[in-house]
Amino acid sequence: MAERDDVDLAGYLGVAAAKHSALTAAACELGALAAGASRNQADHLRRFGDDIGLARKHVDDVLALHDDLVDGCRGLPLMAAAAGAGDGRTWCEQQAELLLARGLGHLRQAGPVEADELAGFARTVATGRCAAVVPPQPAGR
Repeated sequence: MAERDDVDLAGYLGVAAAKHSALTAAACELGALAAGASRNQADHLRRFGDDIGLARKHVDDVLALHDDLVDGCRGLPLMAAAAGAGDGRTWCEQQAELLLARGLGHLRQAGPVEADELAGFARTVATGRCAAVVPPQPAGR
């Protein structure tokens, strides 16, 4: 999809959700049910996984931005910029933070005993990886 000209930001996000969020959401929901969670807890954990999976996709695409520019691909930051969302990288980082916050809200509502551990893990895989990334600098600077 990143190379196609007929895909808009909404379409790209839909595919990203289907490919990245769905797997994480299903793993969280099925794991909760296998561990004896109530239907309500499993639903919140599915939503947690959905949000964290999509946040992770935003971050993955930010981390791949330099390669996308070199290869002529269009990940979420470039799609967002083309759609008029301003600086696509900043938009993606903000979206990842919002998705993480929403996901952590679902985690709290699910109330698993390991919520603090899961929250820390979610922060690491979703947004924690962006903080250490320094954009490549052009030669001669």
